[in-house]
Formats: sequence, structure tokens, C-alpha cells
Amino acid sequence: MKKLAILSMLCMTALTLLGCSKIGSTAKEAPFKTQTIEIDKYQFEIPDTWKRVEDPNINSALYIFTPENADLTKNSSNVAITIIPKTDKSPTMEQLKSSTAGLEKQIKGVFKDAKDFKFDELSVPSGKVFTLSYSVQFGDITMVQTQYYILMDNQTVVITSTDIGDGVSPSPIEVINHMAESFKEK
Repeated sequence: MKKLAILSMLCMTALTLLGCSKIGSTAKEAPFKTQTIEIDKYQFEIPDTWKRVEDPNINSALYIFTPENADLTKNSSNVAITIIPKTDKSPTMEQLKSSTAGLEKQIKGVFKDAKDFKFDELSVPSGKVFTLSYSVQFGDITMVQTQYYILMDNQTVVITSTDIGDGVSPSPIEVINHMAESFKEK
């Protein structure tokens, strides 16, 4: 649960940043069997072998998903989605692209040994997604996190993949790729 708490803290550090566009029409077919998840006014798909982690200590705007067979008393790879209420001041894609040094500094404020930062842009059915990935070493575990910032109508949506190299299938990156592809308003 410590790792899940760290993940929620990390997601919250990234939430000051998002912008506009419209995501979600026809998604590519998933490389795995899916279930549809509905949160607030949105829906997306995750593997049918994954479940939501229910924990009263997790922020109500943060939803974490793990494989059904994950031992939550130990470390487990996972994905998380954070939906923040609308704001009139959410940044645009251009602002996110120009703020990569600030994002890196913000993440290093939480994970001082974070490295291998990569920033990119991903196209999904009806919009763009700003992407950020990096790695952090925790003892003998290398955690690779990838965050997708979905930009739509001043709504902040961040999907985070945390892969600790435990071989979960499908991999967390495959899961968030499909979550972004299938993400849409209900």
C-alpha cells in the first residue's frame, strides 16, 4: 500500500497542469479482453482481469487499478486515473510542451532520484495526449512511470502507469495506451 500511496502523491503533483481538446470517439481494438469503467461523466476500458483498488486512504479523485491477482500487501504494477474538476485556467498542449523543465523539477521534488525523462505527444481518436515518462530506483526495484495528460475542455485527466518489472500481463503501458484510446465522455 506504500507504493500506492506514493503513486497517489505523484499523481497529485502533476495535476496542476492540463488543457483543452476533445478525446474519445472510436478506439482501436484492445489487445486483451476488456471491461468498461465509468467514472463521473467519463468511460474507458481496462482489462477484464484487472480491478479497482478500494482504499479509504486514497484521494477520492484518484482511481487505482491492478491485476485481480495482485498481492496488495506487496508491490504491484498498476495504473491510476485522476480526474480533477474543471478550471478556466488549464494549460494548452503548447504550454505543457514548454513546461517540461518545470514538470521534471516537480517530479524530482517527490522522487529526487527520478531520471530518464521523456516527453512526447500521442494522438488518440479525437485529440492529443501529452506524455511524460521517467524511472525511479527503490532499493532493488526500478519503477517506470508514464503519465498521459488528456487535454479536453479545461478538464484535467491524468492516467499514470507504474511498472515495477513484476511481469503483469497485460503490461501497465499496454493498459494506459488502451485507456487513452477508449477514454470518452458518456
